[in-house]
Amino acid sequence: MLFNSLLFLLSFSVVFLLYWTLAVRNLRVRNVFLLVCSYLFYASWDPRFLGLIVLSSVVDYTLGALIPRCRTPLGKRLCLFGSLGMNLGILALFKYFDFFAASFASLAGVFGLELSPTTLNLILPVGISFYTFQTLSYTLDIYRGELEPERDPVSFFAYVAFFPQLVAGPIERARNLLPQFRHAQPFDYATASMGCQRVLIGLFKKCVLADNLAVFVDPVFVDMTNQHPLLLLLAAIGFAWQIYFDFSGYSDMAIGIAGLLGFSLSENFRTPFSAVSITELWQRWHITLTEWLRDYLFVPLSISFRHLGRYGLLLNLLITFGLCGLWHGAAWNFVLFGLMHALILFAEVVFPALRRIPKLLGWLLTQTLWVLGCILFRCSSVAETLQFVGGFFDVRVPLRFTYSVDHLVCYLVLFGLAPLFLVLELWQKDRRHVLDIENRRLRIFAFHLLLLLFVLVGRFTQNEFIYFQF
Repeated sequence: MLFNSLLFLLSFSVVFLLYWTLAVRNLRVRNVFLLVCSYLFYASWDPRFLGLIVLSSVVDYTLGALIPRCRTPLGKRLCLFGSLGMNLGILALFKYFDFFAASFASLAGVFGLELSPTTLNLILPVGISFYTFQTLSYTLDIYRGELEPERDPVSFFAYVAFFPQLVAGPIERARNLLPQFRHAQPFDYATASMGCQRVLIGLFKKCVLADNLAVFVDPVFVDMTNQHPLLLLLAAIGFAWQIYFDFSGYSDMAIGIAGLLGFSLSENFRTPFSAVSITELWQRWHITLTEWLRDYLFVPLSISFRHLGRYGLLLNLLITFGLCGLWHGAAWNFVLFGLMHALILFAEVVFPALRRIPKLLGWLLTQTLWVLGCILFRCSSVAETLQFVGGFFDVRVPLRFTYSVDHLVCYLVLFGLAPLFLVLELWQKDRRHVLDIENRRLRIFAFHLLLLLFVLVGRFTQNEFIYFQF
């Protein structure tokens, strides 16, 4: 069930009314109600995979409770490894088995061995990468002594399956979201109003900006051999904007929907296109994933590799961002996307001169590198990426623009609304969101302007969010 569908908006309206009129009167009833709603929401995608979330919840709840009771470090480690093995094993089976089998067969072919790889062709459960990392953080924090196990299974199960952020984040730590299931918040008009504004902003980003950009971007990437270099460049920039508006739009809606239920979720984006270095960009882009990788992978590896100096830092970055790329998709272009950023981050640390270049030059360089990385992200293979980049130098192809009504709207978004919205976000960077305006009349005008544009040029085709495939 998509956030940008009429079915979800109608369903959530019923949930909202029942939640605030009946469920919140008793904390236990409220959490059971949220758990049932979350399971129904996930089952609407494919009920067969609901068992995976239940299994993950049961295992991590049980092992999380056992860790503090273990009398020896070995027992604690066995509980932790049980959680890691179960969660990562399920993720590897559904997402990576076919990829590694095909890669191994290709590697064997280099040495003259002909192997027929065994493939499972399993359907990837939606959101599995997100809720897997979320449950892992729970057992890891308990193992580190940073979190007490949750005693109430209903609260824990509702935390794992909380439907506003279940399928595409933000990736919530247990220490942030889980305590909110222990206390019932009274209805607050200001919080609900802020939630409505975030939902509108998210729908605007998705239906007006991202989906209209896709009308121009997708055909260029599908038929890249017959495109003028200018169109290839515009498509690359357009996709960088499209994936931002698509993903941050989902995050806005998740935060807004959770706010309407009295919950507070983590911010996932902070004006990433204002970054003047790749280091800063990753501090602003998909923040909850970046912080997860920092705390549970990069920092522990830094301790292990500290005796290697710069070589240890390079190895650490390559592992962390290589796995970051692999988390996004089971393909070598995603791995190269991560390794590319690892090398850039290493250069920014090792060469101090890169941090002293003028901000404008740093911004141009950062955005150029990000757009090039997005080409790797969008193409289906490394060969396709090289073909796309090679097209930048082929000036023999004539420049042709399509002038259908749909394309005229997408040109309006590409050359007008999208960059204007990015500037507006930068202007409001110290506020909670673009509609968080002190002047009440100006805030009401901006709200109605977004609503008007949403109605006039929004695409109501119910396209899936890009990050659902990860």
